[in-house]
Amino acid sequence: MPSRHGDIILTAAHCLNSFTEGNMEFAPDYADGNTPMGVYKVTAEYLPPHWEHDPAGDDFAFLKVSGDVESQAGAEKIGWSSPRPAAATVEAYSLTGTPVVCARPLLAGPKGNLRFDCPGFFDGASGAPFLTGMATPESLGTITGVLGGYQDGGQSSSVSYSSPFGAAVHDLWEEVESR
Repeated sequence: MPSRHGDIILTAAHCLNSFTEGNMEFAPDYADGNTPMGVYKVTAEYLPPHWEHDPAGDDFAFLKVSGDVESQAGAEKIGWSSPRPAAATVEAYSLTGTPVVCARPLLAGPKGNLRFDCPGFFDGASGAPFLTGMATPESLGTITGVLGGYQDGGQSSSVSYSSPFGAAVHDLWEEVESR
């Protein structure tokens, strides 16, 4: 997301269950031990206030990193999942480190979640963005969800979910940006 200092990233909240401040790093475009865009230490986490009581509804979180990751990796806008976008592209890494990219229609899922049917999104892909309106040099893409939500993102590598992006994610973003 475009942030004032270029130091905020988005993920699924359930990915942070064992987060200990200072022990997590983010390496955009990581592949085979290479970190072409640098390594950014996570310095703070921001979760919705009641996400553990309804993880299917609020499974997203913002992380603050040390440095301007946006200048290296770019940023997308935060969108809305209602009305449901017609389709999205989901980009993630498999457990082997192989990128998985898939563009498919977005379907209505249980508990207001977005459903995305495409094989290859195994454990470890959580937090991957549901992108609409892909980025170009002239404009940013839009994130309308992150792989997570219902069943921590799905019980099968072929069916994935995202918590709905509505007022809760936008309110949390405003709170994070105001710090």
